[in-house]
Amino acid sequence: MIEDVRRTFDQASAPVCGIIQRAMVLRDKLYSSMSTDEFHAALHPKVQGTWNLHNVALEKEIELGFFAMLSSICGIASARGQANHSAENAFLDAFDSYRRSLGHLANSVSLGVIGDVGYVNEHDEIQRRLLAQGWTPIREALLHKILHYSILQQVSRPVKAGSMSQLITDVPVPLPKESPVYRDIHFIHLRPAAYFATFGLTEQADSSLTLIRAAGKENGSSIDHERLLDAATELGNEKFVKSLGMSEPIDPARPLSSYGIDSLAAVEFRNWARAELSVDMTTLEVVAANTLTSLSEMILARLLKRS
Repeated sequence: MIEDVRRTFDQASAPVCGIIQRAMVLRDKLYSSMSTDEFHAALHPKVQGTWNLHNVALEKEIELGFFAMLSSICGIASARGQANHSAENAFLDAFDSYRRSLGHLANSVSLGVIGDVGYVNEHDEIQRRLLAQGWTPIREALLHKILHYSILQQVSRPVKAGSMSQLITDVPVPLPKESPVYRDIHFIHLRPAAYFATFGLTEQADSSLTLIRAAGKENGSSIDHERLLDAATELGNEKFVKSLGMSEPIDPARPLSSYGIDSLAAVEFRNWARAELSVDMTTLEVVAANTLTSLSEMILARLLKRS
């Protein structure tokens, strides 16, 4: 592969003055079921590809004016089903510092979702799911400005000398609660001022979540079971609708399998139940649940048994 890179440098119609590394291969899958080949298939273009570009430029003694690497925000805040993608982008972020330590220019750009061009735009189901998860897409025009800023950060007098290396993009300020990175400790300072004003106080959750949590604390003895089941079903419905990017609610009595709930959606649901309700379940149990009603019954049974 490095021979291909050397050949490309040699055959360039003009002198190579800078590099933008934008290679990407996705092999999304749960880490527990991901093969070694699937893990490395995603890593290779960004890891080995970046090394090749770096080494060939050194071999040919080219003093690059910029070395911009298109990374992803999932290299900082992990994304479900993308352990390999997170790893390759964490590498790019570290390679930024490595090149600079050698006295060479570099800048890693952590991107989010590009909405109007590229991979996400070409895959409707993925775009729908990412939007439902709370990602805020940017447009190609803004991407061009980000790349321009990345190059300016590598000149002798950068735009902002205090942050000459990694650029992190696609994080709204103030950070909305719906954002996938809202719970990530790296971005806690971007939360709305109201979050800090009420820090440590009782969370003003919606009524269904409040009801379920109250039942867990008092063993549900004073709350009608049907009312609890309705609340749990409502919460589960909302979670799946957002996760799957659906336009209408799930029928609680209809088989969950008919909605295309895969292992990735099941992992997200399992993590949500653990974080919000302190209820543990396996991914297999979520996938194997016959209906949303039966899944809600399972959650209530474990919640009340624990208390």
